[in-house]
Parts: sequence; C-alpha cells; structure tokens
Amino acid sequence: MLIDPIARQAYLRYCREQFLSACGLDGDAAPEVRRVANRMALIAAAGELAIELKILPWPLGTAIEDVRKCFDAWRAARGDDDAIGHDDARAIEQVRLFLERYGPSKFESAGAGRPTIELAGWRRQLGQRVEYLIQPEYFKAEVCKGFEPTAVASALLDRDFLRRQGRAWTITTTVPGGKAKRRVYCVLESILMGHTKADDE
Repeated sequence: MLIDPIARQAYLRYCREQFLSACGLDGDAAPEVRRVANRMALIAAAGELAIELKILPWPLGTAIEDVRKCFDAWRAARGDDDAIGHDDARAIEQVRLFLERYGPSKFESAGAGRPTIELAGWRRQLGQRVEYLIQPEYFKAEVCKGFEPTAVASALLDRDFLRRQGRAWTITTTVPGGKAKRRVYCVLESILMGHTKADDE
C-alpha cells in the first residue's frame, strides 16, 4: 500500500511517464497534442493509484490503457499530431481578426496625431518587421476572450507570430511615444498575411 505521501507522488510520476510513453508522441507533435496528453496522463495516473490502493477493482495498467484509447480517439478525430489543432486555429484566427478590425483605431503608432481611445497597445516598425505591442491586461481580457491566454500565446509562438523574451510570453520594451519600459505581448504583423516570421527576414 502506498501510504507514504512521497511514495504516492513517485508512483503518480511513474504512471504518468508510462502513459506518455504508451502514447508514442514524437518530437514534432503540436503543442495542443502535448497539452491534451499531459492532462490525460494525470487522469491515467490517478486511476492507477486508485487501483493500487484497492479503490478500483481493476487489474494494474487498466487505467493507462483505457485513457490511452480515449486519447487515441481524440487524436484520430483531430488529424496528424503535427497539424495545427482546431482550438489553436480558432485562437489564431481570433487574434488576426482583432488586429484587422482594431489595428487602426486601438493601436498608437510613433508620431500619432491624437491619443487613441481605449488603447489596446502600440504599432511599431523595426526595419522590415511590424509589431503589435499589446498590453497584457487587454491581451488576456479582449484579444483572447473565450480562450486561455497562455494557450493562445503558445499557438502564436508555434506559428512564429509571437516574439518573446526568455521563458516569458511577453517582452519588456519602450513603446512608441513612451519613455519608461513596459511589459507587452509582441504579435508580429505577419499574422495578417498568414505567413511566418521567417518569410519576412
């Protein structure tokens, strides 16, 4: 019996690793696929712990196998592991539509003649690259409305539509017309054309 909390944690980690190994994900799997696999791994591990503790009257390995079948069914419905997922595609399209609709009215540029009402952020040009610098609170509440902001940022990064610094989803920079540095989400204008950052460089 796994009475010791440390032993339980180790067993859960072991079962989670067994589940992920059984899924057979390769290095090119899309972020959405990995997120779902990690969530289902927790379910499988919890099931295996319940079996080990005699809460569930099943043979060991049953939870991992059954949850893996559910994951495989989801994968089959989604398509290839390396294809951009339905949720990711919808999130990217929402960001694209937001910038197309509000780019001229809610983003200030260098030398703007009048203040922008309901400021979402700033638009700046660095060489051949144009960036939308979005205030964090606006990105989370409006741009990502209906989606989890971290998942949206991950989907943007996966398609080279987001520039980041280190492990943060944001960058810290001086915005057009400003003096102090601000933390902002940096979305590249290439999202409006539907191609990647590499195409612009």
